Amino acid sequence: SDLTSIRDVTLVTLSGPSIAGAPDVLTRALAMTDAVRSDVLLISHSSAQNGVCLVLPAAIAKHTVEALHCEFAQDLAHKETENITVDPTAAIVTMVGTNMRSSGIVGRACGALALSQVDIVTMSEGSSDCSISVVIAAEDTTTALVALHREFHLDPESWPALPAGSPA
Repeated sequence: SDLTSIRDVTLVTLSGPSIAGAPDVLTRALAMTDAVRSDVLLISHSSAQNGVCLVLPAAIAKHTVEALHCEFAQDLAHKETENITVDPTAAIVTMVGTNMRSSGIVGRACGALALSQVDIVTMSEGSSDCSISVVIAAEDTTTALVALHREFHLDPESWPALPAGSPA
């Protein structure tokens, strides 16, 4: 297993019963991000929370969010509960390995993050069985990486340095 992280990302959530429940919402969102040449780093869909999450590089987030507001203007205008929220304080931590879904790794990773007081905002599995990504607060990135290094017994020499007072 290996770990990687990406900071300087923005989490954009399209939410509400009709926006996230529409069968074409993801298609429309991705078509719009493609039209404005935005890179989407991670996609997560939650039917329980009526939300579609897109994680974008921070440098292009404002432009992309403006385009999404245009694309979903009618949806947003007709429903008070529909919205597009932007969180510029996000980071992605990705675990890469084999049999990621079938070997209990997800549960162990979530447990290790919880013990280190790192909240998972959303999670996304790769299209293959080789990667799982979590979106967390950027300020928790180092704590998350250390917690996962410890949980999976990765090389201690490769651990990032924790800030003073961190709950690892």
